[in-house]
Amino acid sequence: MTIALTAPMTLAANAKKPSAEAPAKKKKVVQHSVDGKIKAVDKTSMTITVEGKLNKQHVVHINSQTRMTKVGKPATLNDATVGESLNARVVKSAAGTEDAVSIRLGLKAKVQPAKKKGVTKAKAKNP
Repeated sequence: MTIALTAPMTLAANAKKPSAEAPAKKKKVVQHSVDGKIKAVDKTSMTITVEGKLNKQHVVHINSQTRMTKVGKPATLNDATVGESLNARVVKSAAGTEDAVSIRLGLKAKVQPAKKKGVTKAKAKNP
């Protein structure tokens, strides 16, 4: 009889333990923006130091997945210059670094408005 009573308790205890094969919860990746002027470019460690609002400095890490543009055209780390404006979308890594997803160097290219075809003011006044 003792064996019969012990066996169901062992099975119940094993059923309550969390399985090692249970899927881990996926951590939500949160991106944020870093805006400011480039203070330093380190090509060996693949980082750009940016001075943002209230003189807060950010060290942005670049990797092979980082998309970089300068004035709307593809760019590389070699195109980054000290004093230039920068806008970056970054994510915090597990190590606490700010890894760049995308970087826009320099000022955004200005788009010229298209000239309107049709009646001008001079033609409208003189019939």
